Amino acid sequence: MSSSSATWNVGIIGAGHISEFHLKALKHVSHINIVGICDKQLSAAEKQADTFSIPYVTDSREQLFAQKPHVVHVLTPPASHAEITIQALQHGCHCLVEKPLANSVAECDAIIDAANLANRMVGIDHSLLLDPFTQKAQRVVQDGKIGRVVSVECLRSQDYPPYAGGPLPPYAKEGGYPFRDLGIHAFYQIEAFLGPIEDVQWQFRNLTRQPFLAFDDWRATLQCENGSAHVHLSWNARPLQDLLLIQGTEGSIRIDRFGMSVTTKRQSRLPEHPRRALNAMCEGAFAACQVPINFANVIFGRIRRYHGLQATVAEFYDALRTERSPLATPQDARRLCLWIEKVASAADQQHQQQLQAQDRPLSAPTLVTGGTGLIGKHLVRTMVEQGRHIRLLVRTQPSDPLFQHPNIEWVFGNLGDPAAVEKAVAGVTDIVHVGGVVDGWLEDFQCGNVVGTQNIIDAALRHHVKKLTYVSSMSVIHSIAAKPNDVIDEAWPLEVHADLRGAYTQTKLAAEQLVTAAVKDYQLPAVILRPAEVIGAGAPALSGGVARKLGKRLIVFGNGNLAVPMIHVQDVVSAILAAHDQAVASGSIYNVIDSRPISQNEYLQHYQAAQGTKVPVHHVPRWLLYALGACVWFGFAYVLRRTSPLSVYRLRSALAPRTFSSEKATRELGWQPQHSIADGIQQAVRS
Repeated sequence: MSSSSATWNVGIIGAGHISEFHLKALKHVSHINIVGICDKQLSAAEKQADTFSIPYVTDSREQLFAQKPHVVHVLTPPASHAEITIQALQHGCHCLVEKPLANSVAECDAIIDAANLANRMVGIDHSLLLDPFTQKAQRVVQDGKIGRVVSVECLRSQDYPPYAGGPLPPYAKEGGYPFRDLGIHAFYQIEAFLGPIEDVQWQFRNLTRQPFLAFDDWRATLQCENGSAHVHLSWNARPLQDLLLIQGTEGSIRIDRFGMSVTTKRQSRLPEHPRRALNAMCEGAFAACQVPINFANVIFGRIRRYHGLQATVAEFYDALRTERSPLATPQDARRLCLWIEKVASAADQQHQQQLQAQDRPLSAPTLVTGGTGLIGKHLVRTMVEQGRHIRLLVRTQPSDPLFQHPNIEWVFGNLGDPAAVEKAVAGVTDIVHVGGVVDGWLEDFQCGNVVGTQNIIDAALRHHVKKLTYVSSMSVIHSIAAKPNDVIDEAWPLEVHADLRGAYTQTKLAAEQLVTAAVKDYQLPAVILRPAEVIGAGAPALSGGVARKLGKRLIVFGNGNLAVPMIHVQDVVSAILAAHDQAVASGSIYNVIDSRPISQNEYLQHYQAAQGTKVPVHHVPRWLLYALGACVWFGFAYVLRRTSPLSVYRLRSALAPRTFSSEKATRELGWQPQHSIADGIQQAVRS
């Protein structure tokens, strides 16, 4: 296979996000024949196979190797890289491996030995070395324009894809995963400018209690052969940035990868202040010129997404054909792994210690989900005041002193994770399922509301829980169909266009239907409550259904006479406990709303009184809002070709006149609202 005209049979192992860009890169490489794609999740492999016309799909590596690939791309999570790469080498395949090559020096050594034994090439995706902005900076250095490089500063902020439920992703399980994932990019770039790393000092911590990351802020100071460097990786800093500052004896280079620019400052013989001013103006001018040019390059495909990765794929096959070493070798990866693992393994160890400290004996009879949210926190406070012992499923350790009460025990985890829910449910006799998602990406809603509820149902059935009290939402009702004199009770039809109402309604409706189906099909003992919009301490003091703030003005859509369906948070708590404690028929559903109507205008009077200030209130015709909604929907649907967060139907549903009834809750539970909406508004403003 050394001929430049030979065709390489290629197999792909791993069909996750990054596989798309390897496959796109292979389209630009000549004499390539993709023989198959493999992933444990067969559906993921099938999706990529359909997109890229790959003839063979499997969830078995052995079956992929049976297709006789000459080259295998290893695109799985890092913990599996060594095993898969060695297996591919033993089958006589060359390998291109996603970064990092492996999670330990020992694994790197095993890969090197296997490659030598098989006489096969292994390349690693150190893609930013071929990124056009890095290459431009390297040319500036090679031309001697900033003198000798003495230091490098690297700042990278990042987000991980939303978690849609199911087994936890690696970044949520391994304390050191974020540094293995991004630290490698920083380290190989630093070595490119400063030579081999000689020492690393580090610090990591959790600054904002990210629910999925043990540590979300990472800093490292590096001593290299030719200078020093500093790395800062953050999952908190916004907007997202990818910056590299390269300092030399005669100038500096600033790579702003997300800002699509590379600017240079030069030492000159001008006096100090004119020199500073000139450098600042030149840097701004260069950036102003580069950004639109590079943006156009992106639009016209001259700069591709993951450009460096796609260039790395092309470079690897060129190395194969010319029988030379690839840009990043296993020996390079081993050298970097030595330092990366010093940091990442320390984080792994500390994370394990944290998990062990959280593992406590569990004995409470009642599980409450969503206990740190608006309704949940009030519910927890009331329950412990009543002397009840409760168990909470929480993503991170709550800081509120309330949760240190001796009657409260915790299980740490996410509703979307079946293993965490299983642990939380085991041993309880009843569940109050308040947990869910009210904002975020569609995947967040799907995870918290749908997958989370299904996990609760499954665990409740396995453990023969005596009662599940589920808190749904009044938004699941098809209220737009109501006529002026109609009263909407629990028998009213459910929303028929949930997809047009937004992710919250869509997923809450799906979750409620899961509960009702489990009651019918599996005799799950459950009761459902549908609260109206909740007000009180901790709630937003102003919602879009009432008014919007615009500077120092309040904008009301319509004449302000629309009655807003509301309920005080403490009345929601009393309804939950009434339904939870009483022997009501399984499958019962209760609307929870204050029957005393409050209009938008009346609400704003209480709101301004609580604020102690009076600001202008402007009433805007609803047709104007609907026109804006139509424009937004059209832009998303036909220009961006994405799901719109807004629709005319959603706006009409939110502003439709309707009258809800909670008479069933009064009749069967003996429940009535005891707190006024006016008090709730005042408490919301003050909290």
